[in-house]
This record gives sequence, C-alpha cells and structure tokens, in this order.
Amino acid sequence: MDNNTTSMYPTHFLRGHELIKWATKEYLAASENWPFPTQFKFGIPMDDYYCEVWANGMDWQTNYWIIEEMNLNCPVPLPLLIFEDSSIEQKFNHHDFCMLIRAAMYYRRDRVFIQANKIGFYTDMVWPYLTMLDDEVRYGVLQHFSFKHNSQKEVDFWMNPEFIPSIVFERTTHEDNRSNRDETPGLGGGVQEGGAEIIRLI
Repeated sequence: MDNNTTSMYPTHFLRGHELIKWATKEYLAASENWPFPTQFKFGIPMDDYYCEVWANGMDWQTNYWIIEEMNLNCPVPLPLLIFEDSSIEQKFNHHDFCMLIRAAMYYRRDRVFIQANKIGFYTDMVWPYLTMLDDEVRYGVLQHFSFKHNSQKEVDFWMNPEFIPSIVFERTTHEDNRSNRDETPGLGGGVQEGGAEIIRLI
C-alpha cells in the first residue's frame, strides 16, 4: 500500500501520488520516498487551470513536481525543479524559494490560459535573479539554472523551462543589465514577455 499516511497539506487531485510515481519513472528521476503535496497550489479546481506542486526524492535530495489540470482534461504531472543534493537546497532561503515557485505557477497559468503576456511583480522579485547556466538537459526536459542576489548566495538546480518567461533566456548574464531601464529586449529584467510592454523596475 502506497502513501498510507497523513499530510499537512490537502490536495484536490484524487490520485496525485500515482501521477507522481508515474512521472518519476517517465522522467528517470530517483525516489525512495512517498510523493506528498506541498503548500504550493494555484488556480481554482474545475476551472481552466489549476495546479499543485508535489515532492518526492531520496533522503539526500528533493524532486519537485507540478500536477496541472487544464480545460477540464485529465491531470498531467511534469517535473518542475530538482535539486541534486539537500545541502544545495538548504542554501536557498525560504522566501526566495517560495517566490520562485509562485512566479513559475503564475507565469504558466498566463501562458496556457490567461494569455495576457503578463508576468506581474515577479519581474522585480524573481526573474532578474534567475540565470541559465548551460544548455545541458536532464530528466528529459529540465535545464540548469542558478538563482542569486545580494542577500541570497548562488544556488543551482534543474528547472523546467516551460515555467520560465523568455526574458530569462534573452537577457545577458552581465550583472549591470539585470534590472536597469534599458528598453532593448534581452538586456533589462523589465522587458515584458513578447516585448509588448516595458515595466519600469526602479
């Protein structure tokens, strides 16, 4: 019998743990722990977009998965973020980690449902500090990223690019260009998705 326990966080997915077990095998991730729902969820169940973040992994590392239900179709599990070691995850301060997860869900809902090309105040809070490290792909779809700013030491992890706006990939890695007022796409952290609108960061 799997997951014969209780959880601090409720879930709206009736067979969520089975979806995560399937995804763990499908994306060649490792896990010796039961899947469990986390505090992170976004949207309204039975609406056009709803998601929850679940976790499993080994005793020494964590896999974060997202289960999405879109347009009342069957829920689909996807890898969201994987740490290679718990010591790396522990370097991520709780506030910034939570903001990254919420920014990813906010962006994803807009991309697949709202389609207003908005990334909200996460333009200030999250996306200027996320950098793609290289082109390597692991776990089928995840790419190598790092997150850092003055009060957050650099921490690296594998994350699903489908949950990250294009400004992160277009931006140069030069520190001076992270949050300036340059309106050239790809330079500042404030170019809106699709280049339709410029957000002033200062």
